[in-house]
Amino acid sequence: MQRDFGVTRSRAGLGKRGRSRVCFQLFVVLIAAQAGLGCGARSTFDFAFDIDPGPPAPPLPEVCSPPAGACKTRTCEPPVVAAEHVEMCSEIAFTSNPPTSGPHYPIWGLFKTYEKPLARGFYLHDAEHSGVILLYNCKLFASEDECAETVATLNAYVAEKPADPKCDEPTHNRIILTPDPELDVPYAAVAWGYSLKSDCFDRGATDAFIEAHYGKNYEDFCSGGIDPTDPDAGILDGCGFF
Repeated sequence: MQRDFGVTRSRAGLGKRGRSRVCFQLFVVLIAAQAGLGCGARSTFDFAFDIDPGPPAPPLPEVCSPPAGACKTRTCEPPVVAAEHVEMCSEIAFTSNPPTSGPHYPIWGLFKTYEKPLARGFYLHDAEHSGVILLYNCKLFASEDECAETVATLNAYVAEKPADPKCDEPTHNRIILTPDPELDVPYAAVAWGYSLKSDCFDRGATDAFIEAHYGKNYEDFCSGGIDPTDPDAGILDGCGFF
């Protein structure tokens, strides 16, 4: 057996495809190490890939506030699950919807607005870096027009948010806006360990959520990342969706 930066593989029986896959994993790890990461209280070089992740985790009970206002907004605190770096593009068994902690990919998404969905394995890593992720699922709005109006409002809302001094250009701040086709409510926000769930965009509640959680997790920095939806990023199409 061979162990390199947390990736354990047998030399025998890998074949050309297997060797390519391991090389890709090591390439990702080296990029992460160069960026000086230390997620989940690990050392820079301890980027473990769970090649055999084990059985799926069941949803865990979460404490939520009573629904409030016209959007029936509630804030939730799902049990915090340990941060683990798992194999890029692998299927992850999340314990809440939307996920707020637990296993995620070793590379995070660029802090930006996405037109195509950013996979949960990426945006959960952004939350670990003290970012806030705003989510929507157009399938759950009453009509396509209502969703389009909401997305336009959200784009304007994100553009209004101030710059983060910890971010370098072109990153403005650590707020991500992305569609999430697996979301079980029309609109939600995520920070590490917390979520806001709503039947529509609740500006006041979102302001309060960002104020409470932005920049306040155990990892608080703004650097690096990739846009997995960009073909030039070299990420397989559909990475993180099953």
